[in-house]
Formats: sequence, structure tokens, C-alpha cells
Amino acid sequence: MKRMLFDRRKTPFFSSLSNDLSYGHDKLAPFINTQFSLDSFPSQIDEKSKNYDDSFRAVLSNDLMRQYGDLVMNDLVKSNIASLKHSNSFTVVTGHQLNLFGGPLYIVYKIAHIIKLAKQVEGRNPSKKIIPIFWMASEDHDFAEINHLNLFGNKVTWDSKQSGAVGRFSLDGISEFKSNVLDFFKNDEATQAFISTYYSEKDTNLASATRRLINDLFGEYGLVIVDGDSPALKELFAPVMQKEIETNFSSRAVENTTDALINLGYKAQVTPRAINLFYLDTNSRTRIIEENGQYRIGDQLLSKSALVELIKQRPVSFSPNVVLRPVYQEWILPNLAYIGGGGEMAYWLQLKGVFDSMNLTFPIIQVRNSFQVFDKSIMKRLAKLNLSPTDVFEDIHQLKKRYVLEHSSEDIDFVKLDELMEHMSSEMESLIITVDEGLKGYGQSEITRLNKQLAGLKDKLIRQQKKKFDTSMQQIEWLYDKLFPNNGLQERYENVLSLAMRVGMQEFLRMIFEASNPEVADLILLLDNLEE
Repeated sequence: MKRMLFDRRKTPFFSSLSNDLSYGHDKLAPFINTQFSLDSFPSQIDEKSKNYDDSFRAVLSNDLMRQYGDLVMNDLVKSNIASLKHSNSFTVVTGHQLNLFGGPLYIVYKIAHIIKLAKQVEGRNPSKKIIPIFWMASEDHDFAEINHLNLFGNKVTWDSKQSGAVGRFSLDGISEFKSNVLDFFKNDEATQAFISTYYSEKDTNLASATRRLINDLFGEYGLVIVDGDSPALKELFAPVMQKEIETNFSSRAVENTTDALINLGYKAQVTPRAINLFYLDTNSRTRIIEENGQYRIGDQLLSKSALVELIKQRPVSFSPNVVLRPVYQEWILPNLAYIGGGGEMAYWLQLKGVFDSMNLTFPIIQVRNSFQVFDKSIMKRLAKLNLSPTDVFEDIHQLKKRYVLEHSSEDIDFVKLDELMEHMSSEMESLIITVDEGLKGYGQSEITRLNKQLAGLKDKLIRQQKKKFDTSMQQIEWLYDKLFPNNGLQERYENVLSLAMRVGMQEFLRMIFEASNPEVADLILLLDNLEE
């Protein structure tokens, strides 16, 4: 596929904060450690080396080997996990919820981005080992956000009554969901085999099923998958959780940083709670609420000292929320950078104050690569309409109007009419002033009314012309439906199965990996070659 870059600021699909961070706006400097650049990593490595507790390394490496269990591991994955024991190894991270079958396309794009970034940083710093990490949000409890996928404009849902941390969900009842997914690929044996392989009796829960899928897809690239729902890793994080109960440090720090961002015109992505921890049980993830000096967990009421002692004894029973989850990640990993979408970057910027209050190194943060895939069917329509790939980022109504004006065989040029209207307006105003200066306002309102009537006439003529272009208008609508499902980028809607299986999953992943470039801020357009 051919690659084309398009300035993401010329589309409506990215927030101003995302764009300002992507293109390096100076006003965000107080909320980050340093602007993203490959040249920034040596100093980030130095800072993290001084700030990270190297005693965590053995615990981390050993626990990851335990987490993978009997899963078939690529030699590169094994080597990367072993390397974490050494002080010259560092990580770059992305993460996401446990979306079914890889979720929306952008999850694949995030992972490809960090794999490419790890290679680039290591190439610039050959004495260091840089390991790409995917952090599974296994403790998230919002099942409604992950229990479905979109295929060819259809939503397929896994119905389950389970509750609590989704990573702990059993796969009971998922067979009907898989059967519904298979129905979309009845004539595709390779895809049928792929779908049937995952979310099966081999998997003990949703976290293990997700790990197996992501490992099979990206293991050859050395991607290491971390599940934070781990007794050993939570034990490392226990001092921070105790501090949260004892001092409520995180909420105040977030509020201060958020106020500063709002004053610059940005919106808050997260609202901190007084206590940014949950209590984690088999089937629940319950808020911890302070009430008159005591702490409520469901029906249970504890003193502060009892709650702190419970954290010391059973840290795995506690779970950080959206405010402390990034802190947990950066506390236990020798991490240099976090890569995510615009929404993620918004809340990471809110967290700079939390990191400062802990004297914890804030990672380099970067907005992930975004892709828009133009397959053969799309490229054929564009060619037939004589449109370029970038034309579709124009408002659809404006594009239709322009298309009619440019392709009409009849003269529908309004230039002369506009000139006549301008001349008439000037003459009318001059005449009215000559008769009575006091009628100037009346004259201007009449001229405005005439201009509105002329605009209405133009629109009616264009609508009449559009009727002669019904087929072309329908094709333009088809393009927009295909490229912008639900009025957004395809990467936020379509599941990876809908695109990848046309060329084969591994071939699709290689294509994305080759096109990915962490040094590119623009939207990446991937254009199918019609000549092949």
C-alpha cells in the first residue's frame, strides 16, 4: 500500500489538546516532562535510572514468567522478560481494555507504534535494551465498553451477567457470541479457523484469553504483556496505596493541574475522587469512601489504621482507579514513554502534579499514530469520481456542492451574478443616502434581505443540479459511510477482523508495522494500489 500523510488539524476527528500535543505546542510544557523526540530519550533514561527502584526488576521479570504460564512464547518475548532484570533495560508502554478479538483497529495501531518506537529508541541508544509493553486493563469493571465488536456495520455483543474486574470473568456463555461472529465469515475458512482458536477452553478467564490473542499476534515482535492484577506487583505498589489512604495526596494534585489546564481552554478528562482506590473482590470492584474519619467498603466500615493494615496484608485486594493506574504502571516499570490516544493524553496531562508530588519520573507521552485505510473498493470509487483521498476530509455537503459545480456541463458560474449584486447594492446604498441619510439603516437591511434571497436562489439551482448527479452523490455518501462509520474514523469503529482478514492477519499487521512511524504527527493514509 502507498502511504500518504495528512495534517490531522485539518480534520474534525482530533481534539485541540491532542493536536497541540502532537505538534508540540509550547503551552503544554508545564504538564509534561519533555516534548516527544527521539533526542529526548537519553535524558529520560538518565532520569528514570536515578528514580527507579532496581530491586523491583527481579520481581517484575519473575512474575511475568508466572503470568505467561504454559503459553507458547516467542524467544524474543522470553529474552525481553529476562532482560528486565538488568539495569540497562527500559520499557515503552501502551495499554487498553480487554476488547474482544483485538477491539477497534486503533488498538492494533497503538501496539504497532510502541514496537516501532522501541526499535527506534534502542537504535539511538545501543547500550540500552528497550522493551515494548502492552498493559492489560484487566481490573477495569466497565464491561459494557468491551463486550462487543463492530463488523461491517453490525454490532455483535457478548451478553454476560458477571460483574467486577473484567479480567477475572470466566468465558461461560461466550460461545454464542463467537458463533455470531463466525456467521460473518461463512465462506472464509482461514478466518473461521482464526476465530475458533481464541476465547476457548484453553483460557481460564478473559485476561488469559486476551493475553493469548495479543501474544499470538505480536509475540514475534517481542511485545511483553503485563497484567497488573497480580499479588507480587501489587505488593510493590502497596506503599503508594497506603499513602493514598493516609494523605489523599492524588486528588489534590490532580485538581491543581486540572485547574491550570482548564484555564488554558482545555477540558478535564477525569474527575478525581477523594480516594482513588477500589476494593477488589471476586465479583466486585467497590469504591472506598471516607465517612466521618472511617472508610466504607460496601457494607463494611473500617478505621484508617485497619484499612492501611489490610493493604499491607492483602495488597492484591486493592485496585487503582483511572487516576492512580498510570502511577501504578510507572512505579513498577522502568518505563520511559507512554503512547495512547487523545483521550488518554488528556488525563495523563492532568496527572503531572501527582507524579511531582511523589517525586516519580513522569514518562514522555505521545499521541499514537492514526491510520485511515483506503482499500481497493474505496480507491476505485475515488478514481471514478476523480477525487483524491484527501478530498473526503472535506465536509460532505461542501464536497457535493463543489463536485456539482466542477462537473456540471451547464454554466452555473455565479461570479457574474455576484458582481452584479455587489454593484446593485452599492448603487442602492448611494441612492438612499442621497435621498435621506436617515434611511441608511433601512437600506442596509433591504440589501441584506436581497443577498439572502440570492443565496437561496443559488442553493436551489445547485440542488437542481445535484439531482442530475444522483449516482455520483450516492457514491460520495457510500465513501463517507465506509471511511467514517458513525461519523468518526474507521479506526474507532471497525474491528480488526473486518480489514485484516482480506489480506490475512499477519500480513495486515506487517503492513501497519511498516507504515507506522512514531516521528510522524500527521494522520497516515494507506492507499491500496489499483494496478496490483
